[in-house]
Amino acid sequence: IKSVSMARRAIYEMDFRRGYQVLGYDSFRKFAQSLPVEQAQVYRQRAAAHVEVNLNVEMGSIKESVLRPLTRLSSAEDQRKIWKKAKKAFPDQEIPTAKQIMELLQSEGYIKPKHPPTADAVIEKISKLVPLLSTGQDCRSVLKVLQDRFLNVKKVNSTITSVAE
Repeated sequence: IKSVSMARRAIYEMDFRRGYQVLGYDSFRKFAQSLPVEQAQVYRQRAAAHVEVNLNVEMGSIKESVLRPLTRLSSAEDQRKIWKKAKKAFPDQEIPTAKQIMELLQSEGYIKPKHPPTADAVIEKISKLVPLLSTGQDCRSVLKVLQDRFLNVKKVNSTITSVAE
């Protein structure tokens, strides 16, 4: 197989149509292990192919690394929604980058950032939520939201306490 698109299509077909069984393998995993490439690469190409099918784009037209963040989404609908938003957010580019898609996934709340926000970022978010406290919003529910969102930040508890008082 000479091109990425042909390889991706072949891997997709072997998975989707269970072509591995025709070749005598009882699972896709065993088929993947028999190939002369890293098994992880086979699975990444398979996942990329499924995303391309969900996006209704030509197989192999988008780099696997660009599609990889979308494989984290469980539904085709979410994949299409994020892809559409990414294309709209970066109109000068034919194809958004993996980093841009990952940032969009984080900003949309689909995944948590790898690195927790800094204490300053948390304080800024908290200051935006303080008006909720004056509108009769239950203080505990606001604090719960803050704790859920900023669990990994060390200074959050002391900051939440000082803002709540």
